[in-house]
Amino acid sequence: ERLWYYALRIICTLVLLFLVLPVLVIVPLSRLAA
Repeated sequence: ERLWYYALRIICTLVLLFLVLPVLVIVPLSRLAA
């Protein structure tokens, strides 16, 4: 049970990073371009 608990938290964290990192990269670039 505990293994699943940590596995789910790690997966959720990876998904959030996967979604957030492109935004953190694109926003400064678009501001510099503008």
